[in-house]
Amino acid sequence: ANYIFFAALLFIIYSLFSEGLGKVWAVTAVIAVCAQPILTQTATSGGFDLLNLLFIFICFFLTKKFLLKPSPGIFAFLWASGMMFSNIRYESVFFFALLIALLLICKKIQWSYFQSSFIYGLTPLLFLPLFWGQKIHLALKDPFEAGPLKEALGLNVFKMNAPSFLDGFFKFDHLMPYSALLNWMGLAGLAYFIFLAFRKEGFFQRN
Repeated sequence: ANYIFFAALLFIIYSLFSEGLGKVWAVTAVIAVCAQPILTQTATSGGFDLLNLLFIFICFFLTKKFLLKPSPGIFAFLWASGMMFSNIRYESVFFFALLIALLLICKKIQWSYFQSSFIYGLTPLLFLPLFWGQKIHLALKDPFEAGPLKEALGLNVFKMNAPSFLDGFFKFDHLMPYSALLNWMGLAGLAYFIFLAFRKEGFFQRN
């Protein structure tokens, strides 16, 4: 299944970049993704990490579509994808909630959207597996894969995992399933696109 998810991920990345930057940069983005060792490793193993990443990009792609041309249909598709995303990993629901909150704060969502599809009425039912799974999961003696922990999310967990996360940016010995060079290129690209977004909105213009 991860082969299918990986192919779908590459298709979404290609579509995302080709619409904004053209086919050359879209192919470059796909090659860069394939060059990241952790992704090819995940694509040939088990687990839900790749599926989770796929739905991150699906939600990002649909959010872009919705912001460019808001419509009840695109928002319903985004909502359904967000619910699927929320049921893959336990922390994903917080990111989906944050996305919807930001869209509401920015007044991008019309309340009439919630009357346009039955999917919104099914939301509580579709979230039940998430809460049932967490209830059963936490009832186990050692519920966390990383070992005996008191919590899965929290500042202490962040402090514990931050050093190993940063290793992917500062270790160039090729002993880890990450490419430090690609990580820095990704950060530079993200900073550049944020700059372009702010410049387009006029944040750098003097009054």
